[in-house]
Amino acid sequence: MKRILEGANPSDIFKELLRDKPTLTTGDLALEFRKAFPSTGVDGMSVIWKWKMPGTKVGLSDAALDEQLAKWLKAYGYLPETNS
Repeated sequence: MKRILEGANPSDIFKELLRDKPTLTTGDLALEFRKAFPSTGVDGMSVIWKWKMPGTKVGLSDAALDEQLAKWLKAYGYLPETNS
């Protein structure tokens, strides 16, 4: 999870975790994210719960997940705000 702070996309990290342990759910991923970034609380978790993980047909796209989690990580001071 800490690789997210180095610029890795959360969706890529989650897919790696799923490859290593296919039985993980979005709930499991959300709990791991919250352990790594506790200040995000349910804000980050709720985004992950809505993610369209590999093998599912409905949910947030990888890009939407990455964008929304970056927003929360910036809001809670884990990532710097960028001027765009």
